[in-house]
Order: sequence, then structure tokens, then C-alpha cells
Amino acid sequence: MSSVPMVEAATLTPQQIARRWECRVDVVLKLIRRGDLLAFNISVDANTRPRWKVTSEELARFEAERTVRPRVEPKKLPRRKRRAAAGREYV
Repeated sequence: MSSVPMVEAATLTPQQIARRWECRVDVVLKLIRRGDLLAFNISVDANTRPRWKVTSEELARFEAERTVRPRVEPKKLPRRKRRAAAGREYV
């Protein structure tokens, strides 16, 4: 029997995430239900209220994905001057 070391990732509850983000728990639960924030249910019975846990890696991925990046303005090219209309005279 080979022993593979289990690497335990830190997990957070929706309440802890809400405290970290300074928002309501309902917001975090809505993100979990929509599938935007991946979580796993640790409740023992399928008929009981879900007890969600989110890994720190998933939380970092979600926060990085939602981070606002500064918009890069395209270079403005100088406006082209209109050529003077050719002076055609019709008689």
C-alpha cells in the first residue's frame, strides 16, 4: 500500500468569503448557485441544508477573473487634411 501525501488546501465558508468581500452571504450563495464560484457540499445527508466550502485556489481564480484591468486606449492617429477640391469649371 503506497502512501500518497494529501495536500490540504485551505477552505472557506460562504460566511467567511462574505466577510472578506464585505458583502452579504446571499451574494456569495448566489454566485455558488449560478456556478460562477465553484464550491463543494460537505453536508452528510443529501436531504439537509447544503454546507458549502470553497477552496482558496478557487477563490483566487474567481477574484483574478473578476479583477478590473485598466483599459488601454488605442493610439490616436493624426487626422488627415482634406485636399482642396480641384477647381473644375464647367462653362
